[in-house]
Amino acid sequence: MCPRDDALPRAGADRDNIHVETASGAKASRPKLRLVLQLLREGDTLKVIRLDRLSRSGNMPP
Repeated sequence: MCPRDDALPRAGADRDNIHVETASGAKASRPKLRLVLQLLREGDTLKVIRLDRLSRSGNMPP
């Protein structure tokens, strides 16, 4: 995790639940995003540092 990612724990995110995607946004495969979407349950909150990082590929994985 890099220093800017301290924003997530400060916002209340548990460090064990912070997932960092290191693949290029140009790639169709987003394994960490796919994992996070599978882990989310009703009532959960997804926190991201920048919204454009979440949707950078333009398509959400199936």
